[in-house]
Amino acid sequence: MLPAESPTLFRRVIAFIYESILLVGILLLVGALYLLVVEQMGAPRELTAKGASPVWRYGLFACMVLVSAWYFGYCWTRTGQTLALKTWRLQVRAAQGRLPSWPQALLRFGLALIGTAFFGVTYVWMLFDRDGSPLHDRLSGTELVELPKV
Repeated sequence: MLPAESPTLFRRVIAFIYESILLVGILLLVGALYLLVVEQMGAPRELTAKGASPVWRYGLFACMVLVSAWYFGYCWTRTGQTLALKTWRLQVRAAQGRLPSWPQALLRFGLALIGTAFFGVTYVWMLFDRDGSPLHDRLSGTELVELPKV
């Protein structure tokens, strides 16, 4: 692997925004498919707070989290890059420049998801970390690196 440097917070945020836009498209498709399937299984037409059981409502959320975990895990373990990371020349790596394993990828995803849900707390950690790594990278044994221009 080529030596690489850690990306700036600005570059990470821009990649995060781009990744979010792409993920919204994927999750809209997943949501539509989920609603088609559960309607065929007898769920109420409107999955509102009053009109559906928690099984149907929380099932959609669980389905979206599982699809997101698979998407990121698959991309990070195969190439270290999602489409957004490729665009911004960033890559997720484990120790010695290897690609992360599935357990590392899933741990990184879970911690990043929790950190993002709590106002980006895992990114705030970067301000205090000696290497400038976010908490989810530190705890999962991964790092995000900026690849050189080709």
